[in-house]
Formats: sequence, structure tokens, C-alpha cells
Amino acid sequence: MMRGARQAMSSISKVWVLVLVLALAPAIAGASEPAAHQEDGHGNTEGHGAAVEHGAVHDPEQATDDSGDHGEAGHGGGHGNGNEPMELPNLPMVLRQFVFTGDDAFSRSFVHYSHIWENVFYIFLAGGLLTLLSRRIYSRRSDIPGRLQAFAELLVEQVLDITCTMMGEKDGRKYAPFIATLFVYILVMNYSGLIPLGKSPTSTFLNNISLGIVIFLYVQYTGIRRNGIGGYLHHLAGSPKDMVGWMLSPLMFFLEVVGEFIKPLSLSLRLFGNIFGEDMLLAVFALLGTVVLSATGLPIGLPLHLPFMFLSLMMGAIQALVFSLLAAVYIALMLPHDHDHAEAH
Repeated sequence: MMRGARQAMSSISKVWVLVLVLALAPAIAGASEPAAHQEDGHGNTEGHGAAVEHGAVHDPEQATDDSGDHGEAGHGGGHGNGNEPMELPNLPMVLRQFVFTGDDAFSRSFVHYSHIWENVFYIFLAGGLLTLLSRRIYSRRSDIPGRLQAFAELLVEQVLDITCTMMGEKDGRKYAPFIATLFVYILVMNYSGLIPLGKSPTSTFLNNISLGIVIFLYVQYTGIRRNGIGGYLHHLAGSPKDMVGWMLSPLMFFLEVVGEFIKPLSLSLRLFGNIFGEDMLLAVFALLGTVVLSATGLPIGLPLHLPFMFLSLMMGAIQALVFSLLAAVYIALMLPHDHDHAEAH
């Protein structure tokens, strides 16, 4: 099993690149979404402060009467706390609030684009960290593993045990690198919001639905490749074997197709809701700790959010495990039904 773990480790750095590229494609395509948020009556974009700095008013009378007020709200609103989400401070947020606060074109551009691309920035950081770490472990592998290699081999071995139990020995070893990469990738993104000036990209629905689409496409590809078109459609029809099954096959086909489209949505919403809720909880208690000591004039606050950070460590690992395990289950359900599970024993 340890030898299989080392063989699986050798392909992890390649598999996660595919996951990252496919996950980034929908995120990049939807990167302009914040700029298209609903506008108020004066043409100012709400939510992200992306177009607030224009301060323009569509109503001519409003433009003459309230031009001063809207001008101040336009330039200050892009940097104010009112346009920042309720979360712990991250690096782009700190730069927007304290560094790029001027009215020059570069500062306005930074405020605009940092709102749009900050999640993608942390996605690349997570991917870069995994790349460097996996290459370091693999390039320095030895028969007597160090602590880092031993931890990686233990992780891969546990994933192999799970996938081989679900899919059999042959298929389990084949799909273990993908599942292990998915688990570590999500885990790093979940934990990136717990470090100073970090942010969890999984607290945004757009990133999570990207991962859900990756799983959906990979599962459908696996079903077609392993079963053929006919076997794939037969599976979607409920795998009928008798007259009653064939009579119910249209209904089963409809339900299976709907279920396949619901799977990525449920994966995405579950991960989004849990990580977003954790970030909100940490931010609220951190703010409460600051308010408690605000009367003293001290520039610090009580770390009331510290106990919840330990809870977030556990929940981040659980959510990564649930996401990757469900992905493994979806893949296993698409495999040919006659494959030998007894190999796992």
C-alpha cells in the first residue's frame, strides 16, 4: 500500500493543475460580475464599490443639487468600510483601505479590480503553494521518508483505502490522485482565510460552483468513457432489466438527469454556506472584541474570535473531506456495475 501511495503521489502535481485550470475558467469568465451589480437611482454600483467612484447622476436635477455630496460618496465610498464585506481583513482589503486611498487613476483602478480579482488571487496562491509543496516532496523522496514525505504518504494511503473500498483495487488506484488533489486543494483554500491577511476563496459561491462544474464534467466524462454512449444512457435510464424497469425508464431518465445537474449545485452550496458562515462568525466576534475595548482608546481588541478559529480548523477539514468523498461516490456510481469490488479486500 505504501508503494501505491508513492506512485499516486507522483501524479498529484499533474492532476491538480487540471483541477485548477478548470476551476479558474468559470471564475475568470464571471470576473466582471461585480461590475454588473444592480445600480441605484443615481447610477452608483452597490455592493463592491466598483463603479461608485464615478459619482455620476442620471437625473440632471439631482446632478445640480447633490453633486457635492455624490462626489464625496463616489470617491470615498470606494474606500469606505460600507462597501467591504463582513470578513476578517485580507491583503487587498487592507491595501484598499490604507494604501490606495487617493483619487488618482491608479488608485481607482486598483480598488475596482482588486474587488473583482481578490478571490482569483488567493486561488492562485493556493495552487502555487500546492505546486511548490508537491514538487518539493516528490523531488526529495527517499526510502526513509522525512516528516513531510511521511505525512504526504499517510494522506495518500488513506485516500487509497477509501477509493479502493468504493471502487475496487484497480479503479481506486486510478482515481485516488484526483480525489486526493481535490481534498488538499479545497483544504488549503478553506484554511487560507485563517491566516493573517488571508481569505478563503471557498467563501464565495462562484469559486465553489466552478469546482462543482469540474466534478460534473469529470463524472460525465468518466461515465461515457467507461460505459460507452449506450451504457451511459442505460445508466441514466435506471439500468432497466425487466419490463417494469423499461416502462419506468423515461421517468427514471428524467430524474437521473435532474439529479446529475443538482449534484454540483448541492456540492457548491454546502461548501459555500459552511465556509461563508465561518468567516462571518469570525468577523463578528473580532469586531465585538474591538468594540469591547473601544472606550479605552487602545488600538487593540479582545481576541474573542480565537476559540472559533479552532472550530474553523475542524470544519474546514470536514468540508474538504465531505466534498472529495461525495466526488468519489459520484465517480463510483458512474463506473460499470459489473466491476469487481471484491478486489478491495
